[in-house]
Amino acid sequence: MARETGAFSFSGNFEVTKKGALDARAYCASYADLLSFTAANFIYNGHVVSVWDADVSKRGLYRCVNEADLSSAASWQKVGDDISPAGLEKVANKNVANGYAGLDGNGLVPAVLLPSYVDDVIERSAFAALPAVGETGKIYVTTDTNKTYRWSGSVYIEISASPGSTDAIPEGSVNRYYSDSRAMAAPLTGLTATAGAPVASDTMLGAWGKVLGFINNIAATIRGAVLTGFSTSTVAVNATDTMLSGMGKLQGQISNKAVLTDFQNTATDITKVPTVKSITDYLDYWKQQANNWVSPTFSGIGARMVHATSSGELVASIPVLEEDAYVTDNDVISACVAATFIAANNYMPVIVPANGKKMNAGCFCVNGEYKYEAVLDNTIIRIKISE
Repeated sequence: MARETGAFSFSGNFEVTKKGALDARAYCASYADLLSFTAANFIYNGHVVSVWDADVSKRGLYRCVNEADLSSAASWQKVGDDISPAGLEKVANKNVANGYAGLDGNGLVPAVLLPSYVDDVIERSAFAALPAVGETGKIYVTTDTNKTYRWSGSVYIEISASPGSTDAIPEGSVNRYYSDSRAMAAPLTGLTATAGAPVASDTMLGAWGKVLGFINNIAATIRGAVLTGFSTSTVAVNATDTMLSGMGKLQGQISNKAVLTDFQNTATDITKVPTVKSITDYLDYWKQQANNWVSPTFSGIGARMVHATSSGELVASIPVLEEDAYVTDNDVISACVAATFIAANNYMPVIVPANGKKMNAGCFCVNGEYKYEAVLDNTIIRIKISE
């Protein structure tokens, strides 16, 4: 045999004196020799080569994974590199303390390795239908009450169901359940009036203490409030105004009120009274009024009768007529007598004499104890002339 590498056939008996595998491709004395294979060595994918390098970490079996590039380390996969020993467990640790639990022939963990277990759930129609002697590790359910039991070794013990809500848990004498009614009825023990506005971090008692302090001092707080932003305006106050804007409007009207130094001669309403600038003006005014009563000549010429208007003003606008102003017509007199003198018409009713007749302004008639005079056409007044 003249070569050490390659595959060859032969017949006959021979003795191999060279130390190594029969197929020289199955062994390399170094990792570098592994990467020295070429296509001439007929290496194929899946071919396994044993490497015994001086570097212990490179020793092992290598599988060819890319026969087209034998000189590349990526073309050789070390057998076992794709398995992590950290995830493996030793057989010696099976079913021992600090080891792992193995499976029995049925693929289950043996009961002896479990701290406790439920072997089965057995249903019966009622408690009386349960076996006379139960079994440990089994749960018994009575379908008529939906209660569950376990066998203690001598009797059945009911397994208490977990409550669905706190409604099923009795209330204690110290730890009481919260309710809206209890919260509202709770006394405010320790309530003390304090200053400041309530904030989110306050307790209920502390917040109410601040509210109480505000109520106790509300008058002083309002009196001491600064009118920040105050400005005046002559616009009328309305219901939508704030306190600040309303006071500004009032102040504006007061500041812009004209000072009257004389009587309001144009006044036609008794609510328009004179603004007196001095006692002298006041006395002069009433002197003139007295003179008007004595010598009424407010309007027109000639003798006139003084009377008060509906607004309370004294006027002398009704002339004293001559004899031909006296009315004797029965239709006119009847209308005067039938008239109603009330406050609603200022005691000056409007008459409608029959047959289209009219009582002209300034005319008068007499009937019994009354004299009727027309201040305007068909508008009359009544004067009592005798007892």
